[in-house]
Amino acid sequence: MSSSALPLPLSSSTSSITHTTSNHTHHHGYSSSSSSNQTPHTKQLSSHLPYPSPSDPPTHQPKKTIRSRLSQLCHQGKPHLARQLFDAIPQPKTVLWNTIIIGFICNGMPDEALRFYSRMVSTPSDAYCDFYTYSAVLKACADARQPSICKAVHCHVLRSCLESRSRIVYNSLLNMYCTCLSSANVEKGYVDDLVCRVFGSMCRRDVIAWNTMISWMGSVRRANLLYGFLLKLGSKYANDQFALSSAIFMYAELGCLDLSRNVFYQSLERNTEVWNTMIGGYVQKNSPVEAINLFLKALASEQTILDEVTFLSALTAASQLQRLDFAQQLHAYLMKNSANGLDDEGLMLVHEMQQQGFTIDSVAATALLSAASNLRNLEIGKQTHAYILRHGIEFEGMESYLIDMYAKSGLIKSAQGLFEMCSSYGKDQATWNAMIAGNTQNGQIEQAFTTFRQMFEQNIVPNAVTIASILLACQSVGIVSLGSRQATPWLCHSQLFGP
Repeated sequence: MSSSALPLPLSSSTSSITHTTSNHTHHHGYSSSSSSNQTPHTKQLSSHLPYPSPSDPPTHQPKKTIRSRLSQLCHQGKPHLARQLFDAIPQPKTVLWNTIIIGFICNGMPDEALRFYSRMVSTPSDAYCDFYTYSAVLKACADARQPSICKAVHCHVLRSCLESRSRIVYNSLLNMYCTCLSSANVEKGYVDDLVCRVFGSMCRRDVIAWNTMISWMGSVRRANLLYGFLLKLGSKYANDQFALSSAIFMYAELGCLDLSRNVFYQSLERNTEVWNTMIGGYVQKNSPVEAINLFLKALASEQTILDEVTFLSALTAASQLQRLDFAQQLHAYLMKNSANGLDDEGLMLVHEMQQQGFTIDSVAATALLSAASNLRNLEIGKQTHAYILRHGIEFEGMESYLIDMYAKSGLIKSAQGLFEMCSSYGKDQATWNAMIAGNTQNGQIEQAFTTFRQMFEQNIVPNAVTIASILLACQSVGIVSLGSRQATPWLCHSQLFGP
């Protein structure tokens, strides 16, 4: 290995195991003699090898690889036994070194992991440190709280010339300095500068990097330091949507809504995430009026795409203010815009309403049935129907919503039963249309024609929706001409296309 060893001694438990002769077996050794000459401890180790000895390779592929056996031992809380098995391997590859290092870390032995890494970099072999090696070792440094070793490993990372500055490694490096140096007796200004320099050297900062920095902040001074550093990097970073939302969240977490607001309004562009972060910041810090006002601005902005997070934040703000009327308006908006793909948002909003203690009224029930119908969600539809019956809720067009929901969910018999339960006077144009469309969608073409004739007999004037369903029924069986003949009298009667 080209890298120099770490500035710490190897423990006796980590040094290489000495292979013994058949006349003498060390208590940590693996004997090449017969099983009758092995000590109980040696037998325990040899039982984990995939073949009798390193000098006696198998003639067939072993059922378990060396790596899987090492991982299994570490998972069982036996990393030292895994290391002993490792020492019996003539030329271990990088992946096996990594397995032992990670095994020590997962078993709460960061110092052992660092000693093993020191052995790795100081042992001449074909093995080399890769992304996973450095990521694991940096985690061990953070757990061990040893600043001098942190710097040594950082030097190894820089000398390794890892391609593209791996995000995995640099996220681990960032976490190491935030965790290790912040808890050590190190000058605060030095730590802040070092952390910001590592953060700034990253080619791309993902959610892990930002979460690490946000958890490290702890003070407005550090938050200002980070945001100022971001501005120095230039407009490319200062106007990055992910960076903006992270900065807004960072200040909001510290209770500095004024600073969050400044970042929000100074941004040149705002995507959904940026709007949601600012609205959510107001809600979290118990500023519902500001949250609702900003939500209304987002609603009025033609360039803003709202999602379920936006609506849930607005509903939470309405709950904080006990504004039932505003919650109902949200439902009405979602119902009106369900055709634009807001059905999922509507369902989530109703669920949140119940969690906040709001009563489900006719407006919410309508939105639920519409969403259940469009999403073909029979479970939601049935629950809503049961709720309507249990609470005696009634609203205009309720029958047509229920028929449409059951028909689209494939329960055409339930839809037909609801339709037949309606009195002749209770069946309006929408109810007839829902039943005809349901028959057509479920392949009941003859029943669709029968319902269509009954509609005319009841002196209910069909509209364009009715005719479209009938023509679709005719098309499905290849008799469009029949549909034209059937529809012509009603087209003339209703004057759908003018006099």
